Amino acid sequence: MSSQELPAAAKAEITRHAAAFQDEATDFLRQLVACETAVRSPVTPEFVAETRKCRTLVADFLKGLGCEVHEWDTQNGYPTLAARLPGSGGGRSLTFNGHIDVVPVGDTSAWTRDPWAGEVTDGKMYGRGTADMKAGLVSMLYAAKCVLAAGYRPAGDVWFHVVSDEELVGNGTRDCIAKFPATDAVLDAEPTDLTIIPTEGGLEHLRIEIEGREAHAGSRWRNLAPGEDGPGVNAVEKGVKLVTAIQDLERQWVNRKSHPLFPPGYNSILPAIFIAGPGGGQDGQLNVVNNPGTMANYCAIEYNIWYYPDEPCAQVKADFEAYMHAVCQTDDWLREHPPKLTWGLRHVTFPAFETAPDHPFIELLTHNVAQAGLEPDIKGFSAASDLAWYAQADMPGCLFGPGGIAQAHSPDEYVSLSDFYRGLEVCAAQLAGWCGVKEA
Repeated sequence: MSSQELPAAAKAEITRHAAAFQDEATDFLRQLVACETAVRSPVTPEFVAETRKCRTLVADFLKGLGCEVHEWDTQNGYPTLAARLPGSGGGRSLTFNGHIDVVPVGDTSAWTRDPWAGEVTDGKMYGRGTADMKAGLVSMLYAAKCVLAAGYRPAGDVWFHVVSDEELVGNGTRDCIAKFPATDAVLDAEPTDLTIIPTEGGLEHLRIEIEGREAHAGSRWRNLAPGEDGPGVNAVEKGVKLVTAIQDLERQWVNRKSHPLFPPGYNSILPAIFIAGPGGGQDGQLNVVNNPGTMANYCAIEYNIWYYPDEPCAQVKADFEAYMHAVCQTDDWLREHPPKLTWGLRHVTFPAFETAPDHPFIELLTHNVAQAGLEPDIKGFSAASDLAWYAQADMPGCLFGPGGIAQAHSPDEYVSLSDFYRGLEVCAAQLAGWCGVKEA
C-alpha cells in the first residue's frame, strides 16, 4: 500500500484510533508539561535534570513503539534524542521535529494557574510549553502510535528528532541532521494554529560597535560653540545617528520588497539593545560603569534583521554594509573610524526556508487538513524555527501544529484541546499518506 494509494478504510481506521487515544495523549502531554524544562543554561542543575526526565519520558514512549532510540547531550550540554521507526520498505521517509525546552515562566504573579500543572479548564490545557511546543510534540509521537495501533506499518522510515535548545539557537537539531540520514520530508510541529507554513524568512543578529573619544562633560560646550573644536567624540550620538539612518534603510526595504506569503513590513530591522558609555567596551558590554560625567567612547547596538526567503543572505549583508559605508562617508569621524559589524551574533543566523505550495508533501498536508474538517490556510512564518536547518540540508518540509504564537511565551500559556486532537489526527494521516503503510 504505497503513499499514492492510501485506501479509505486504512485512513478511517487510523483516524478512529486518533480519537480513541485523545485522553491518553492528554495525560501524556500533562506529564511533559510537569517537567520544568525552562531553558537557562546547560549547567543549571534543575534544567539538566528536568530536561533529562522529559527526554526519558519521550524515549520510553518511542521504545514502546519499537523505535531505535539514540540519546546524547550536545557539545554545549543540551539533552537530545533521535529515534527511528523502521519502515517495512518501499515508502518515502519522514522526519518529525520537536523541542522540549520552553522559555522561563517569568513573573509568576502574572499567572492565574500553576505553570507546570497542565490544568484543563474550558477545553484548554494551561501551562508553560503547552502551546510551544509540547502539544505539537505529543501530536507527532501519537501519530506513529495511531498508525501502528490501527494494524499498519509505515513503508518508509519515520524519524523523530527531539531537542532541548530550540529557544536558543538550534544546535540539537543540527546535531541530529549531522548524525543521521536525510529524509524525504520534514514536519516541525511548532504552534501554527494548524496553519500550513512551508516558508520562513531568514534571521540575522547583528552587533554594530562604534568608537568614540572620551572627554570631560565640562568640555562639551567646545563641541557646540562656533569655531571650537571639542576634545571629545560622543559614541552615544554617533550611535543615534546610525540608528536613525538605518530606520531610513528599513523603510526603503519595506516599501521595495515583498513576498506573497508574508505580511507587509515583515523584513524589519529592529534595534533591540543599545549600550554605551565611557571606559570602552568588549563583546557588547561596557568595561566600566560610572556616571554621565564623561563622554562615551564606546557604543554597541544589537539588531534583529528579518529577510524574505527569496533573498540570498549574502546579498542582504552586502546591501546593509554598503549602505552603512555610504552613511559613514557623510560623517568626518565615522569615515575615519568605521563601525565594527559582527554578523551571526551569539551564533544566531537562521537561514530562510521555502517549500513550494505545490510540493507533494504540502499538497498532501493540505488534503489531510481539509479531511480533518479545517479550512486549509498556507502562510509564511513570522519567527525562526529549527526547520531552517533542514532546509539548509536540502530537505523539504513545513511547520504545522496545534497552539499559536499568540499564546506562546506568555503568562497563562495554553493550547486548545480540540486543536490538539485535530493536530494529532492530521499528523497521523500525514505520516500514513506520505510514507505509505502496509498491514502489519
